[in-house]
Amino acid sequence: MKAYFGSIRKKGRRYYLTVRIEHKTKWIALKTESAAIARRRAASLAHPPCGERAWLEHLAALGDAAKIQLSKTEGPQTTWKDLPGRWLDSPAAPAGKDARAAQVRWLRILDAARPACAAAPDRLSAKEAAEAAKCISSSHASAPRMIRFFKKVWKELGLGGAWKNIPPVRTLPREYYRRLTADELQRLFRRLAVDGGEYADMAAIGYATGLRLSDVAGLERDEVAPDCSALRIVPGKTRNSKPEPILVPLAPFARPRVKALLRKAAEDGRRNLFSEEAMKRPSRRFSKIFRECGILKIGGGRAGFHSLRATFISMMDEAGVPPHVTDAVTGHAPAGMHGRYTQPSAAARMAAVSRAIPPV
Repeated sequence: MKAYFGSIRKKGRRYYLTVRIEHKTKWIALKTESAAIARRRAASLAHPPCGERAWLEHLAALGDAAKIQLSKTEGPQTTWKDLPGRWLDSPAAPAGKDARAAQVRWLRILDAARPACAAAPDRLSAKEAAEAAKCISSSHASAPRMIRFFKKVWKELGLGGAWKNIPPVRTLPREYYRRLTADELQRLFRRLAVDGGEYADMAAIGYATGLRLSDVAGLERDEVAPDCSALRIVPGKTRNSKPEPILVPLAPFARPRVKALLRKAAEDGRRNLFSEEAMKRPSRRFSKIFRECGILKIGGGRAGFHSLRATFISMMDEAGVPPHVTDAVTGHAPAGMHGRYTQPSAAARMAAVSRAIPPV
């Protein structure tokens, strides 16, 4: 015989206790996907002190307090320490190694920013979540993306609605990567020609294609066209959302470099164009090189390898290349309905890059 009034219903994957109060159905979240646990929680929520009617009135008065009581019935489901592991084991976690590492870092940032009273993720209240969001927004420019990610984690892992109604957060002024001047480009490549090694080739490919550093460093032999005139890659940043490869033409001056890299990789029996040593944290090396060349941040414009991408796009625009052709080369999402229908040919992309990007 059941020890509760009302009935247990399943909505989606979760169970709820439903009762009729004054011709209205009240749904109380039991916060579990197990029928057995749902029955135990429904029984322990409240017992009729003096008949069914009095118990129902008591239940209606509990409101959110009843949900908090339910969450404490079985103890915490997850601790802050094992939250990253639980997320990575979920079907919603990304497949890419870099994306997984970044999301684990965000969860650790949340762990450091949470109030000390938040004993477990599934006991996090909306007020505590708002305090954590405010703390993160005061020191991280990517706070809005992080908050959206936390909402997704709580939804996918069934940790309650703590992040559901977090208001928009104020963030630090967003920085961007500025384009490089002609003089800065000359200084950079002169410096790389001295002892840059494989990093000189990385910079040349980045300047000639507008690719991100992670995509350049991870280039593989089978992603290069036989005549070294173009690359066909799936950008790492959009690997999950847009898995289709894009055609990236190589400016003519960079083709001999790529051909030499292909030959060297084949001789060494490597799958990648660059050696394992060069692929390890190249961003640190380039940050040092940019500082040595005196190419520094100006205002809100940062200077780094990604500045080569900003320079590439700027030069394409100044050469009169239509924006949808540039978007097709860089992998950016085209804006508006026009971008859904126009499909620039490979020849148009090749001609655009060859015309717009001068040698250095």
